[in-house]
Amino acid sequence: MAPTVEFHCEHCDSLCRAAKSMVGGIINCKECGQATEVPGMNDPAWRMLNMGAVIFVAGITTLIYMRAGPTPALIVGVVLFALLKLLSLAL
Repeated sequence: MAPTVEFHCEHCDSLCRAAKSMVGGIINCKECGQATEVPGMNDPAWRMLNMGAVIFVAGITTLIYMRAGPTPALIVGVVLFALLKLLSLAL
């Protein structure tokens, strides 16, 4: 079963569930039938987490670039990005 996110409908306050892949999208509430946004990517906390991840990857990649050159920096940057993407999907 795919990971889900739980949230409350913005119209009737009933508990809704959606697949994590729907975060930032819109679903119809099963109780009231109204279109409601699946929270996550637009939340300020989610944006700060993503910005922190980008700054972290950029910083580490820059340090490696200065010490070891572009190829190792590219490899480390891609691996870190993939790991952080997987971590964000697990949250």
